[in-house]
Amino acid sequence: MIELFGQGRDIPLTKEQSALLESRFKDHTTLNPKQKQTLARNIRPHQMEVWFQNRRARTKVKQTEVDCDFLRRCCEILTKENKWR
Repeated sequence: MIELFGQGRDIPLTKEQSALLESRFKDHTTLNPKQKQTLARNIRPHQMEVWFQNRRARTKVKQTEVDCDFLRRCCEILTKENKWR
């Protein structure tokens, strides 16, 4: 049974809606009220806000992993260099 908006879980986004949100996220990681209104045709504003929050969080986690890998490699290189001294 599909629940109506506001009565529980949100209806999952379609591929087209997800693609639209992804393209908007590439341009701006946050939305102003006018942008929310424009996107709110088929997506509840709250659902959009949560999607953007989650996407920002995933982006931050991925960037943290990349930074951590970089620092780990630098540390390994420095450790090897110090062993030769």
